[in-house]
Amino acid sequence: MQRLGAGPCGRLTTASQASAALGISCAGARRVLSRLIDAGTVTRVDNIWPSLYVAQPLLDEIDRPISSGAD
Repeated sequence: MQRLGAGPCGRLTTASQASAALGISCAGARRVLSRLIDAGTVTRVDNIWPSLYVAQPLLDEIDRPISSGAD
């Protein structure tokens, strides 16, 4: 997932950027992204061309404050 978020948009990627980052065809990257969407890991941003994808659940976890454990 780190490679998929390395595009010029930062936390967003396109199938073309994913294919370059993963060293696979664009069709292969679309299949990978589709499986990640089905798994709930990645979301496709609607009404944008080219399609943008974001791993929002992972970003939410990264952005969540870490408890110090000193409650």
